[in-house]
Amino acid sequence: MSLDKDLIENDWVLIQLLGKKYTKDSILNGDYRFDFYRNDSLVKQAHFTLENLFEENGEWYAQSGFKYEETSKYSSFLTISNGYPACGYAHKHLLFDIKNNTFNLIYDYETMFDGGWGSNVEFFEIDDNFIISRKTNFWPNEESTSNEEIGVEELSDSIHFKFINNKWIETYITPKDTIYKSRKISFNKFHNIQE
Repeated sequence: MSLDKDLIENDWVLIQLLGKKYTKDSILNGDYRFDFYRNDSLVKQAHFTLENLFEENGEWYAQSGFKYEETSKYSSFLTISNGYPACGYAHKHLLFDIKNNTFNLIYDYETMFDGGWGSNVEFFEIDDNFIISRKTNFWPNEESTSNEEIGVEELSDSIHFKFINNKWIETYITPKDTIYKSRKISFNKFHNIQE
């Protein structure tokens, strides 16, 4: 799997499935080996057991930095994702710290969008050693009576990640799996679509 254009041109990751197991609910759990290459040299090998992969035939893809960033620059963070490339399918994401060839896993999470509705995780990079994330759900508002599509935005699972003593420490700022803020908002405004 090649990485995106913001990364060094000769960076890539070889992902090998070592074994797989389905749960009674037909959810795929897989054991994987990740070989991280920089300038075509192996710099790290890591094993991960990934749960809830959803799609055995899902595609792997990668992105440097965070989506909210508008500037194209080298980032010390990398997200590797797996999922079926279509709306309505859940995707599994692994956020890595890649500075100094460490390739340390910081966080794994899931997202799903279908026609602009669904759930996502947003990240806010404070500096190379401090990140804040939050989960954002956006669902149709069943009670809306206007012609404009109105949805309900829900925020939950705010987490800060700090790099302390050579490892990333995850701390929940808000209670896990609990919505702490909710508001009604138009579909176009949520997605920054100019009307």
